[in-house]
Amino acid sequence: MEARKPRLAALQWLIGEWLEETEGRRCDELWTREANGNMAGVFRWMAEGRAKMYEFMVLEEKENGLRLHLKHFGTDLVGWEEKDVTEVFDVIGADSRQFICISRNESPRLSITYHLTSDDELAVLVEKRAPIQEKLVDFRFRRGRTRTSHPAG
Repeated sequence: MEARKPRLAALQWLIGEWLEETEGRRCDELWTREANGNMAGVFRWMAEGRAKMYEFMVLEEKENGLRLHLKHFGTDLVGWEEKDVTEVFDVIGADSRQFICISRNESPRLSITYHLTSDDELAVLVEKRAPIQEKLVDFRFRRGRTRTSHPAG
């Protein structure tokens, strides 16, 4: 990981469509190109052929680094968090193949790690860090057909 403050330019590999299909679970995640200091993402979790939940995400670049804002929605599109609340994560490290976020909440303290394991494979690990360490979800995505080109580096 870089010692410098992470920037969106390091995360252009995330742009596009990512799909995961396992027995009993299908997940889709889509990320937009950077514009005006942010990237937007959408996530859908399907189970047994039906939507289970949705997420809307924004990665934004601030003076002190990157921040991930995340909001969960049920299948009725009612937010899980309070109306004016989002989960906020600080990006603590990022490079051309990985970024790691730590939640600002104290309990439970969560981390999300995005790791590009190959050009077309993305692992996303969600863990509870405190009060005890516990793996919550481990997604294994493959790049979808909406592959976008981006400058290297």
